[in-house]
Amino acid sequence: MDKSLESLLVFGCLELEGSSKEIVIDAFSETMEYFLRHKELFEELPEMVIKTSESLKEIEDTADSTVGLAKDLITNFGANRDETIKHFKERALMLYDGLHASAFGRMSYIYRSKGIRLYLFDSGRLHLITPYCTIDHNGFELRNEIGNSFGPNFAEMSVEDVREIIYYTSEDFNIDDPNQFVSGELLKMLCSINIPFQKAYYLEYLLRPQDVNKLSEFSLKVQENLWNICLSNEFKSKWGIEIQHTAMNILSSIGVPPSTGQIVDYIKSLSSDDVTLEDIMKRLDELETNIVKANSSEALDIVDLKPNFFGLGINFNELYKRLKANN
Repeated sequence: MDKSLESLLVFGCLELEGSSKEIVIDAFSETMEYFLRHKELFEELPEMVIKTSESLKEIEDTADSTVGLAKDLITNFGANRDETIKHFKERALMLYDGLHASAFGRMSYIYRSKGIRLYLFDSGRLHLITPYCTIDHNGFELRNEIGNSFGPNFAEMSVEDVREIIYYTSEDFNIDDPNQFVSGELLKMLCSINIPFQKAYYLEYLLRPQDVNKLSEFSLKVQENLWNICLSNEFKSKWGIEIQHTAMNILSSIGVPPSTGQIVDYIKSLSSDDVTLEDIMKRLDELETNIVKANSSEALDIVDLKPNFFGLGINFNELYKRLKANN
């Protein structure tokens, strides 16, 4: 059993209980350290990319053709280019993408962007970056500007710092929700990391087209492991059925469903000589209540996971001590 993912599930349950503010620090630190153990996800991040329309026109004039192959030959398949690309010294991993079109200059540009992106650098520093980009008659210009920075000692951060970071992952910055479910947002980050890819066009330094916007094996494995842990008898025996059911609700409510095979295995795990039809129906009811209903749009509107919602009635201090000893 992956101890980090197991801890994050229990952290989420304890956060919903609302018994300790420090839980969000523990969950945040555990998540960042988990990412830092997977350096294969990190890639070069441009600080600045400038490609002028004049240099593009020069390629057009030299190639004297609209055929892409002719332009490839002129630029030696992209190796010879008149451009400015400056990368940050460290490799980085994008944890959250809040890019959107600029509010001003509508239809005056081919594209103009702003927004917030959250990057973890391989030194352990976490940066809020604003990607300013314009595509117009001058060409393509992208500048990734660092705003607030945090870390690398995530366990020593304040609750306010953690909530400030998670606040930027909200859809509406005008709503400052003091009860935003931090653990849920962290689990969503772990489950939504895309694969790094080689940039073939300048626009790909800004946007990810569908043909390369693929979920990483890392996140697919995290999703699988989270449900393997959550549905295991070991997890239920260790933390109790209330924690197991709440963990199932959390994963379903953040849009991470179990596979069909995992559901079948969960039911088959009852197999024994003395298992009854009532036992099987009880397990099916658990799945319907904690997965199917929690994963419906109606349930999401009703549940809207927030601290203090569930009221598990657990012994928080005892459970927290066991959780810390587990790591």
